[in-house]
Amino acid sequence: MLVLENVSRYVPMGRNYERCLFDELTLQFRSGELTALVGRSGLGKSSVLEIAALERRPDNGQVFFQGMSASFNNSDRIAELKATEVSYVRQSADLFKGSTTAENIQVGMDFAGVPIATQEAICAETCKQLDISHLMDQVVVGLSGGEQQRVCLARALSRSTPFLICDEPTAALDAGTTANVIEALHAAAERGGTVVVATHDPLLIAASDHVINLEELSR
Repeated sequence: MLVLENVSRYVPMGRNYERCLFDELTLQFRSGELTALVGRSGLGKSSVLEIAALERRPDNGQVFFQGMSASFNNSDRIAELKATEVSYVRQSADLFKGSTTAENIQVGMDFAGVPIATQEAICAETCKQLDISHLMDQVVVGLSGGEQQRVCLARALSRSTPFLICDEPTAALDAGTTANVIEALHAAAERGGTVVVATHDPLLIAASDHVINLEELSR
């Protein structure tokens, strides 16, 4: 289980002024479930995911993984969690643009400590799952936005971490490709993973095991 306890996020808006995105927000994301975080733009869904993925320290509050505090004051602990426990897919494609699809995916596995002997097979299976096998040897700079998005997801899935956090993973995809992504996310949850997505996609929302509306919690 992943828990955000009493977390707050304030955004500087000029001299002596801050905008509060959310204040003392507590959220629980259960293992074995695909949870969708929804709500209108501007509420801080991406900020919630950044905090959950340890990419941003909350202004207040704590993050717990399986009951253990992430302890943002311990940089070594944060680095360890990000390497082996948490996979994060950003809204924008965060790839090595001069490298191939397979090389990008294998870099993620290297970081997570996946044995080199198994990486090729895992990469092939993950690409097949997301229907990008034909892109494995292509340099990603030449791929479309939707294809790059799936490469990012494949890299995250191949790491097999207990926590998978995705920001708008189907935003650039058509309905057929979205179905493949939903199936892959459910498969990760069924293996016991905690899968959290921020989304506006009605197909992904409908397919989620649990939906959290940030707008309702912010009232």
